[in-house]
Formats: sequence, C-alpha cells, structure tokens
Amino acid sequence: MKKLLLVLLTFSLVAILHAATATVNGIEWTYEVSNGEAQLFDRFSPVISTSTSGVITIPSTLGGLPVTSIGFHAFRNCSNLTSVRIPSSVRSIEEDAFYGCSGLTSVMIPQGVTFIGNEAFYNCSGLTAITIPSSVTSIGISAFSGCSGLTSVTIPSSVTLLGGSVFSGVSPTTLTAAWLPSGMSASK
Repeated sequence: MKKLLLVLLTFSLVAILHAATATVNGIEWTYEVSNGEAQLFDRFSPVISTSTSGVITIPSTLGGLPVTSIGFHAFRNCSNLTSVRIPSSVRSIEEDAFYGCSGLTSVMIPQGVTFIGNEAFYNCSGLTAITIPSSVTSIGISAFSGCSGLTSVTIPSSVTLLGGSVFSGVSPTTLTAAWLPSGMSASK
C-alpha cells in the first residue's frame, strides 16, 4: 500500500511540475511547467548554456505557456551576457536569478514584476544602472550586492519591503538615500 501511495504521489508531482526545453531564436531554454505557466528553472544548471553571450531576449511564452517567473539560479554565472530583456509576462525574479552575471551591463525589468528575490543580481559588477518599475513591492536581501559598477538606481515608492544589504559592496559615492522611497534606507 505504501509503495502504491508513493508511486501515485510521484506521478501527481510530475503532472504538476515537469521540466521541458524549447529552442527560441537559437537558444535552448529549460523551464518547468506549473499551473499552466512556464518558469525559467532547472534544478541542476542554468536555463541556458553559460557560454551564451551578448544580448538576449527572454521569450514571453515557452511551449505555448506564458513565462511568469525567472527562477532560482536561472542565469547563474552566465558571465558572457551583456544585456537581458525580460518580457512583460514575468511577475517575479527569484533568488540568485542572475547571480554572478559579471558581464551584464543592462537589464530591462518590465512593469508587472512585483518581486525581486534575495541576491537576484548578486555580483553583477558590470551593471551600471537599474530602474525598478512601480509594480515592484519587494526587493530581497543583497539583491544588488556586489554590483560595484552601479551609478544609477531608481527605486519607486511602491517598494514596501527592502531587504538588508541590498547594495552591499557598492561604492558609497555612487549611492545616495535620495534614490530610496521616503522613510526607507538600504543597509550597506
């Protein structure tokens, strides 16, 4: 009986969440499907080859499903990326999503993203400017820590949760409290 229950549970989980791949514009993407949506995610490696370089546009759909999340470690250590365009279908940028993308100089975060996770852009040292859209309400711990090239940050007043050490490792001469909503501060 326990064995049958374990088999049924396994099949249920596979039906709810399963990995898939799709090639769009010459890039093979790994994603998981959950509740009729695609999340850029792979348990064991980045969702694209770490040798992918230059400017990429994340597809708005994969397998006919909307891409709604850039998952944990999605682009971890893809240091050859220089620019990423995120589609308006994305609602969250999860923990460590762009961790270690040191060549990244530009990211376009669209209106509709509500959450930027812990260390989402950790050590993206080439990133020089970031504009957070007014739809974002939460920015996690150390989200931009180690982004030593940042000279311009725009954080809207919609952000009600700002994690500690958000800008740790960023030169104090490039960050000022004026970039933060009234009454908020970021730990360095």
